[in-house]
Amino acid sequence: MAVKRNKSRRPAASVERPALTPLQQTLLDEADRKVTIVSEGEQQEVSIHQVVSRKLLQMAANGSVHALSNAVNEINIAQQLQQRKIEDNVEFGEKYKGVQQQLLDQALAKGEDPEIVLPHPDDIKVLPGKGFKIAGPSDETELKTVRECCTLR
Repeated sequence: MAVKRNKSRRPAASVERPALTPLQQTLLDEADRKVTIVSEGEQQEVSIHQVVSRKLLQMAANGSVHALSNAVNEINIAQQLQQRKIEDNVEFGEKYKGVQQQLLDQALAKGEDPEIVLPHPDDIKVLPGKGFKIAGPSDETELKTVRECCTLR
């Protein structure tokens, strides 16, 4: 009987992601530890995972087929995860902007001060392929600071 493999390396929707084993957690902790190396004649403080990544890519560049295969595979997975995160951020930004627009419309319909809706939907900039950012005040404290700056000018 053939076994179907999930080629995308993403867990199926109904499958819960397993927790890290103690060994995996220790490896992650150790990979974040900083060490001092000499690179291009200068001392640098870098994490162990950066050292390992540099060595892997160096070995791949020197022609190691195994290192090249591993590097390409890991880069591909990382790019997929990064792209998924960007897409999630864009989607969240669009939803957030929509919710803020609804709140603004409701405030205007009730005759309320539109400045109670922070951030203003026009200040939420959705950047396709990048995510979103808020270009104006996002709460009362920031709004107060902006007003103070405007009075000084």
